[in-house]
Amino acid sequence: MNFAKVGGLIDGTGEAPRRDLLLAMNAGRIVDVTSDMVVDPAEREVLDLSHCWVLPGLVDAHEHLAFEPSPDHASAIATLLGDTPEIALLRAAQHAQQSLLAGVTTVRDCGGPCLTTLALRDAIAKGMVTGPTVLASGPAITTTAGHLHFLGATADTADELVKQARRLIEAGADFIKVCLTGGNMTAGTNPYACQYELADLARLVKDVHRLGRQVAVHAHATAGIKLAVRAGVDFVEHCSWASADGGSAYDEETVRRLADGPQYATFTFVGIQRALLPDASGKGGDLARLRENLAVHRRMVAEGVKFSVASDAGVRLTPFSGFAQTLEVAVRGADLDPLAAIQAATKAPAEALGLGNTLGTLEVGKAADFVAVVDNPLTDVRALRHVEAVVKGGQLAVWQGRLQPARFG
Repeated sequence: MNFAKVGGLIDGTGEAPRRDLLLAMNAGRIVDVTSDMVVDPAEREVLDLSHCWVLPGLVDAHEHLAFEPSPDHASAIATLLGDTPEIALLRAAQHAQQSLLAGVTTVRDCGGPCLTTLALRDAIAKGMVTGPTVLASGPAITTTAGHLHFLGATADTADELVKQARRLIEAGADFIKVCLTGGNMTAGTNPYACQYELADLARLVKDVHRLGRQVAVHAHATAGIKLAVRAGVDFVEHCSWASADGGSAYDEETVRRLADGPQYATFTFVGIQRALLPDASGKGGDLARLRENLAVHRRMVAEGVKFSVASDAGVRLTPFSGFAQTLEVAVRGADLDPLAAIQAATKAPAEALGLGNTLGTLEVGKAADFVAVVDNPLTDVRALRHVEAVVKGGQLAVWQGRLQPARFG
């Protein structure tokens, strides 16, 4: 059994913070949270975080670990296509570790080349590589010449969709990702039009659910969001209500269906939105533009849509080290208070992924995954920019900006 002295605990449940506690951990789980126990550091392994605020390990529910966050889409794709499988795996491992250094203890990878991210997931789980827990879809399924077609999983008919999903699940995919619309990253695709028909996507969803997996779909545009909700997918990624005229086409009926159903929206607050934040001194940025960009997200939150906040790290201008800024965007642009922003990156995605019994809050019986920062993030969420320590599975994984060795086996 090992222990952590905690100066302030934000357990992620929504309860008020508590001070001066001891977290007892055994076999990667929290077995006690108390202010009464006295432990002799000479006899027990004790991590002193008495100067820190501790909160649940962050869950980034939308990353692309094998992508390089270049200045533009063309550069990112050129790098991806130029990587050998071996380099792609090493690049993904590097990015996973950058995420861990930023306090992210669980990553959902939403599309990479071939089965690269599945191999990384398994290596981390075996203790061969230090990194966050990874949930991976493998390559996103798309049409011939569709968005992210270069990842290697194309399907043009309902039969091909089902077969491609089954192949990925057979290979070990944790969930299925579908590019329902085109995307800005892939030249020649139409970001505003659906790549599949309703009946085809609904058939895929039914078969993937039969096999005990979830379906996430890429859908910035209104047409894709509407079709995704009707088809019964589990996650609508991005969900920004984009329209071809450059504005937004918010659909009240679809939002009501989202709010009333079991589905989650994943808000991806990327680098182009982070760039609108003021700097550390409070200067620069463009908060008015940021708030204009996120007006539809504020409406969805107000109308009760279940959501997570994620980064889309790996796309242009979105490094893996900046997840704290994604939460700042949520606070400054989407009007979440700091606790709500933290829950949108801990408790909410854990529950959405079916992992709420083990992740997302710091409670007895759950995984001992947590991040420590010196200043109180409930006072200023920017405190998360400066991670003092990360504990994953009860073991110290990051200390003062440095990765700690993985424990094999």
